Amino acid sequence: LNTKLGKQAAVLCICVGGIGFSSALGAWNGSHLNQIKAPRKLAQLLPKDHLQKEMNLGSFEWFQPSAAFYSKREIVTLSTEANLKAFLESPLPTFVYIPSTRWSELESHGSIQARKVGEAFDFYRNMQVAVITNR
Repeated sequence: LNTKLGKQAAVLCICVGGIGFSSALGAWNGSHLNQIKAPRKLAQLLPKDHLQKEMNLGSFEWFQPSAAFYSKREIVTLSTEANLKAFLESPLPTFVYIPSTRWSELESHGSIQARKVGEAFDFYRNMQVAVITNR
């Protein structure tokens, strides 16, 4: 009976220790990962006064729900190149989140008039994401 109780106590200690270690590691790593998330970095590429000005924000072939949180704006999902082109032709300042490789393809064709503001790495999808603008 005594050895059975000792084994149960050992298993309980290992489980509790593992849960504690995992929780501490998750809390430390979670706050670190928030600093390098693509949506946060991409939102920082928008103009500093983007909340005070009227502007458009869209995404083409890339979206993370937290992008809307960090940019504090509604994000229009653009499903075709024609939608992207029309969106960027707006008279308002317009910004679009787009995979960098896709932007390079479109830029080389010259059919869409925009410039790249910057980019950030999305570790969830293992790709660079660019912010482009019509300004």
